[in-house]
Amino acid sequence: MSGDAPVKKRRILLVEDEPNVVELMEIFLSRRGYDIFNVVDGSLVIDKVREIKPDLIILDIMLPKLNGFEVCGLLKSDPALMRIPVLILSALVQKTEIEMGIRMGADQYMTKPFHNAELLANIEKLIAKADGPGV
Repeated sequence: MSGDAPVKKRRILLVEDEPNVVELMEIFLSRRGYDIFNVVDGSLVIDKVREIKPDLIILDIMLPKLNGFEVCGLLKSDPALMRIPVLILSALVQKTEIEMGIRMGADQYMTKPFHNAELLANIEKLIAKADGPGV
């Protein structure tokens, strides 16, 4: 197998405006082999997604300019971007908020605070599902 191409590092776009959360997530996910990119407000997401072509988007809800619900709706209504898995990670924990996230097209909704192992398992599951069978 030494002739195989190197494994492509997976790219995650982290849409989060809290510097402490960004720093912790970058450290945690980078150590697990992911390339992490960050934007801090919802209005920058679509352009960044087109630029870096992430394998997964981790999306906060409470963001400047465009909130995460709006961003998720824009991503999932764009045929070129709709297949990228979106994992909402938010401090909003009410049932109505979680339902809104799913209704807007999120593939997974997790609440803060979260367990690293659960986050990692959901990331891996969503990326594998997006890759589809036989990939």
